[in-house]
Formats: sequence, C-alpha cells, structure tokens
Amino acid sequence: LQNEQARLIVVCYAGTGQTGCGWGRFNTPAGTWSEHTGVMPYIDYTPSPRGADLARQIARGQWRIAGHTQLRGQRAIKLVQTRSGTNQGNPVFLWVSTATYLPLRMISVVGKFTEADNWYYLPPSKASLAHLRVPTPSGYQRSG
Repeated sequence: LQNEQARLIVVCYAGTGQTGCGWGRFNTPAGTWSEHTGVMPYIDYTPSPRGADLARQIARGQWRIAGHTQLRGQRAIKLVQTRSGTNQGNPVFLWVSTATYLPLRMISVVGKFTEADNWYYLPPSKASLAHLRVPTPSGYQRSG
C-alpha cells in the first residue's frame, strides 16, 4: 500500500439499489458524482522488477541472461533468477521487452505449483489515455 497525490472521481450510478457510494471518508449520493484531490492510498500493481530495480538486480548477479527470443511478436530477453535472487531456491523466469525493458511474462515455480504472470501495455496514444477519463452521465449533478 502506497500513498500518492491523486485525483479521484466517483460516479455513483442511480438505480443500483445503493443510497450512496463510499470511498474512505467520502460518500457520493446515488445519481451524483464527486471529485476529490489529495494524498490517497493505492495498491501498486505495476509489474516488478522493472527498470532501475531490475538493472540493479542484474548488476548484483540476481538474474542471468538465458537468451533472446520472440514473445507475442516482440523481441524479448529471457532472464533466469540466480540463487542470490529474492525467490531463493525456486526457479523464476522473466521475459522483458528489448525495446522498453518492461516485464512481459514471469513464470515462477514454488513446490509443485507454477505461477505465470503476463503483462500487456497500451501505447500512450490519445485513444489509450482516454480510457483514464471518467465520463459523467448527463443529468448527474456534482456532489461534495
């Protein structure tokens, strides 16, 4: 859990049976919307390791390059975590994009269980960034 300066827009849809939509100390009545700014908590679901953290781990010998490949049409570097890595004793494989160095896939084996995580990224285009805007239904008044 982390805290960051943020803007939160809450749209509380009418007709859902709710009398309001709460978030923290805020309550937005049904059929209205509200906007709040300030330092707010969030859970970071960003893939890890990435960027500078991954570069430091490679420099410390926590990962070794196992080869280059194609993954979902992208050139990728396959990394294998070494015994000094954070998941000691468990095999972990990480594929990162050669263009962005962002993680694309991680496979980790713990006992008889294998976990696979895949990450997909939208390009920072106007169309992609538009998904971050919350549309306010017409007729909804601002509350709070």
